[in-house]
Amino acid sequence: MALSTIKWFEAATGIDISGTRGLNEEYVRETEARHINGGSDDEGVLAQDQILWFLEKEMWKKDVSWDVRERVEETKKEYINALNGVAFQEDQILLLVEELERARVLLKMKQTEDHRLKVVNLKLDITDRLDKKLLKQKQRDKAADLLRKEITAIQLGSLTPQTP
Repeated sequence: MALSTIKWFEAATGIDISGTRGLNEEYVRETEARHINGGSDDEGVLAQDQILWFLEKEMWKKDVSWDVRERVEETKKEYINALNGVAFQEDQILLLVEELERARVLLKMKQTEDHRLKVVNLKLDITDRLDKKLLKQKQRDKAADLLRKEITAIQLGSLTPQTP
């Protein structure tokens, strides 16, 4: 989600998502870069994500025990699921924002209770999606911390001299 999209959303809905939901400019740039690179394109994601790049391109070149590989692979699945969850929630938020924009136009044209309720419900749906996105971001961060520790141990292990 581009930074301008966040500002537009905040202006359109009156909901502050930049400060209260933990979005910062670095994360916005990272997300925007992922979408520019095709989000679902594996090479684009790998180019933006150092953890996945190491796990896909470098880890298998290292001398690592199978139990460590299995542990890393399990955590990698959690990490990828969380990444996909964040991307899915972002897509759903964008769809809901577009629908909210249309509903607000209809509300201005027809001041009916149904249109007002539609706008209120869409705002609640967006807030719910933002909460789900935050949960997925926390899951991603937790998995990333575990993977960083494992990657550090793997890389340091490959730097220590091997005794014959």
